[in-house]
Amino acid sequence: MNTDLALIWRVRWTGIRDTWSTAGTFATHREANKCVAQLQRFYPSAKFKIEYIGQEFSYDSSTKVEDSKF
Repeated sequence: MNTDLALIWRVRWTGIRDTWSTAGTFATHREANKCVAQLQRFYPSAKFKIEYIGQEFSYDSSTKVEDSKF
């Protein structure tokens, strides 16, 4: 079975209403920072935060998984 482990980062931001919204989820912290940089150009007074939200496992569906026999 072929598995890939990805770290997940979420970019959240708020404007004048102080309501937090999700701008996106990203595989790397660098991608999340790029998102913040782009949003800051359009919304310079907004607040931003990057949250680490965990790990995601993805499985290669072309690989057959055998049932374990106990």
